[in-house]
Amino acid sequence: MGLTVAVLTSLRPGRGRGYLAATLAAIGLQPHGGRLYLHSDGPLPPELPARLVDGWQVHEGEKYPGNRNTHAFWDVLEAAGRDDLVFFEDDVAPGKNAIAYMTAARCPPELAFVSYFEAAFRADAPIGLYTGPAEAFGLCQALYLPARTVAELVRARGRAGVWNPEVGSDACMANVLAGRRYGIHVPALVQHLGFESLTNPRRSDLPRSHTFRGEDFNAFDLCPWRGAA
Repeated sequence: MGLTVAVLTSLRPGRGRGYLAATLAAIGLQPHGGRLYLHSDGPLPPELPARLVDGWQVHEGEKYPGNRNTHAFWDVLEAAGRDDLVFFEDDVAPGKNAIAYMTAARCPPELAFVSYFEAAFRADAPIGLYTGPAEAFGLCQALYLPARTVAELVRARGRAGVWNPEVGSDACMANVLAGRRYGIHVPALVQHLGFESLTNPRRSDLPRSHTFRGEDFNAFDLCPWRGAA
C-alpha cells in the first residue's frame, strides 16, 4: 500500500480555466512521497504548460456527459488502487506542508475519511479534528481517504439504491458511507479559489474557509512536538 496524490479537473470556460495551473504548481512544490495523478474529465486546457505535469501520471479521457463529476471521481478512486488517496479538486491553494501533514496524520480507524477543507467554522474555532455524519458530507475540495475507504467506495460503484451518478461526487459519497462518520480538520489546510462549480455552473455561493491560515502557514506548526518540516 502506497500513496496517490490526485487532482481531478474538467475543462471549464472563463475564469475557471486558470485555476488548474496554479493548483498543479502548488502541489508540485509540496513534499509528499507518493504518486502524482492528474485525471481530466475531457481534454486538458491547451494552454496548460507541459512543465506543470512533468512527473505526473496523466489521464485525459473523453468527457462524461452532463455537469456531474461522479463518474470521473470514481475513476480516480479506481486509479488509486490499494493506495491511500489524497484528493484535490482543481481550484484549491494548499498551505505549506499540507500533504505531508495529511499523510502523517492519516485517518483514525473509526472514521471513513478526513476532509481538510471546510466552510462552516468561524476563524477563531479551536484547533481540532471534528467529526460529522458521513450522510451530511458535502465538500470534496481536499480529502484524505484511507485505502479501506477507497476500496469500499469502489465496490459500491453501480450498486442500485446507493450509487447515483446523477448527483455530485460528494453527495454520492454521502449516500455510500451513510451511517459512518468522517473527520473535519480545523483549521482548513487548503483554500477554495474557484468561482465556477464543476457540478453546477449556475451556482454563485461557492464555499470559502474562514479557518485557512494562508499558503505560507506551515501545517506542522499545529503540532510542534513533531518538529518543523
